[in-house]
Amino acid sequence: MLHLSSGSTDRPKVARRGLTSVLQDAEGYRTGLGLVPGDRVAVPVPLVHSFGWGIAVGALLSGCDIDVAPFVRAGTLARKADSGAVSVLALTPPVARLLIETRRQGESAPRAAMAGAGSVSDELDMAFQERFGVPLLRGYGSTETGGTFFGDHGMGRPVPGVDIVEPLPGERGELVLRLVAPVEGYLGDNQEPVQEWRTGDIVRHGTDGCVYFEQRVRGPLRLNGRFIRADITEQVLRSVPGVTDAFLLVLPRSDSPETEDFYAVVEGTASEEELLAALATVSARTPVPRVVVCDRLPRTRVGKRDRGALIEIVRKVSRRG
Repeated sequence: MLHLSSGSTDRPKVARRGLTSVLQDAEGYRTGLGLVPGDRVAVPVPLVHSFGWGIAVGALLSGCDIDVAPFVRAGTLARKADSGAVSVLALTPPVARLLIETRRQGESAPRAAMAGAGSVSDELDMAFQERFGVPLLRGYGSTETGGTFFGDHGMGRPVPGVDIVEPLPGERGELVLRLVAPVEGYLGDNQEPVQEWRTGDIVRHGTDGCVYFEQRVRGPLRLNGRFIRADITEQVLRSVPGVTDAFLLVLPRSDSPETEDFYAVVEGTASEEELLAALATVSARTPVPRVVVCDRLPRTRVGKRDRGALIEIVRKVSRRG
């Protein structure tokens, strides 16, 4: 199988998935959701992404029916759950948040619901349970591996065939996995499949075996021919009260593409003045980005930050001078 990555951290790439990986992915969803013949699974997320495709294949191999109608209105999907037309929901956190605002339209309740491709707050989980009567199970994975974690807290626990290499229980660090199914990399990279996969996510590994996401590892960005410590800039921005998310970009100028500019799109209530004051404390060797503040970072239909939309926001600000 070939899957296009979301492009939330870099340009989209075509990931390769072998049969063993596909079957392991399907087994993870089957056991995690307890799928049985007769279930009707709603998958209102794009099947071209590995999350939607993986759970759809897992449901079909478990003898379930699937409803893959795209998400258009929250009320339509909620009605299917309230009427018993679907028994299992596969959602993203943004879709789950829209569903909790709907009014009940029947006496039925889904048997299970999960939210993948994004983090789930305790507040959202409680609100979903109050509205639909079931908790939001968590799921975690990547385009390159398929689903790797499933559970009711944090990111969950590894599914069968996945082991945590790093960090050790009780520690924090980049999540490194060892998988039974080889990770085949990207189309055209000519690399040999590997059994260990560095996810690029910083997590906390609880002593109970549950894993909690903390932040994404950002590699060094290249600005006008030299590498800069983007991780320092992002850490400073996230430390400002009122900031809930931040995304850094290096883009060529439209009128002189040989010159690049550094931008930070920041989500939250902090002012530009507060953000620039915090950045002023960073070493002079780390360039200060041009800051763009918005109420909420644009996200894709699967809940990931939409790099294309972020670039458009920056371009609009640039055109205004």
